[in-house]
Amino acid sequence: QTINSNILHMPFSDNSFDVVFLLDVLEHLPDPHVCMSEIRRVLRPNGLCYLQVPFIYPVHDAPLDFQRFTQYGMLNLAGKTGFSTIDLKTVGTPLTTSALITNLAIAKTYINWSKQNHFMSLFASPIIFLIPVINTLFFIVDKLSINESSFPYRLCLILSNSDKNIENTD
Repeated sequence: QTINSNILHMPFSDNSFDVVFLLDVLEHLPDPHVCMSEIRRVLRPNGLCYLQVPFIYPVHDAPLDFQRFTQYGMLNLAGKTGFSTIDLKTVGTPLTTSALITNLAIAKTYINWSKQNHFMSLFASPIIFLIPVINTLFFIVDKLSINESSFPYRLCLILSNSDKNIENTD
């Protein structure tokens, strides 16, 4: 059964769910506090919210792309809306995040040149082949590097509506 609803005013009773997944949504809401409060309302006691948000990532779904959160901003939002943090993971190191952004920039440039019939589109096809080269090179170098979590492209959290805060952060 499919239910269409608004995440800011869900048509569910209080304490309806054990788990809520919220994947890449908060950045598209002008007031994420309302959403998080609504999720807390529909979660049963000791319910869990699995949440992910982009950190370093281009504007997408414009004009409905309002913000990015740091790990500290997410912890603050979770606490202010009554959640306890069970786990917070950063995804991406400086090299993997740089590779992602570089590859997105290459792809976006290629698409723009092609759409606009720009003269550079004649030379653009070979540029696309840089993407797997960049992925492979950065992946190998990243595996040889020291683990660094201050430059993520995504944050993943597990939140609970209990009052126990057993935070394990990267």
